[in-house]
Amino acid sequence: MSLFSITYTSVRVGDLVVNDMVDLAERASAYNAVSGVTGFLCHIDGHYLQTIEGEYEEVNRIYHQRIAPAQSHRDLRLIHLESASQRRFGQWNMGFANVTASQDARLKRYLPTGMVHPERIVGVAALELLQSLSTSNETLTLL
Repeated sequence: MSLFSITYTSVRVGDLVVNDMVDLAERASAYNAVSGVTGFLCHIDGHYLQTIEGEYEEVNRIYHQRIAPAQSHRDLRLIHLESASQRRFGQWNMGFANVTASQDARLKRYLPTGMVHPERIVGVAALELLQSLSTSNETLTLL
């Protein structure tokens, strides 16, 4: 099995409330379960940070046909692409965390100079942040 992952950032469009974001993550979780894709989505003060992983063709298709054209965000920026021997988020069809930067000191470890803009994260740091969040109490279980 050839695993591949894409990590990207984007900017939220509109005034989505947490329930809307949870609904988005739940729909992604249901779709991913059928597609064999796993991943983790994080919302940080108006920005999304997400990794999806699975077979190359499926990850690529989901990114270009579902994620990129979605009206719920703009300014997509791929920050990390990798082939992998194992999944980082295999326990999640789509995990989700809504984090307020001012409430989470762990973000300063991954965001340069404490900036809250996920688009300034380098790819490896983004993956480490998402892995840290995937084991935290703020994570919603969307198996």
